[in-house]
Amino acid sequence: MRDADPCPATAARVECERCGLIGLGPATADPEIAGQLRAIEALHDIELRVQRALRDGHGPSAGPRPA
Repeated sequence: MRDADPCPATAARVECERCGLIGLGPATADPEIAGQLRAIEALHDIELRVQRALRDGHGPSAGPRPA
């Protein structure tokens, strides 16, 4: 078994090589970086929801809507 590489101080997220659990990295101790990470994750969540809606056919229709 090899020793794990040290986690870089700039890492916002870290993943356990054994179980795959993803957690906060040391960079999130800085409130500004933590805020940026939350904003990026929120935008990513919106993008995933839009993609899911389009895939499921809940997106805007191409034709006129009935009144």
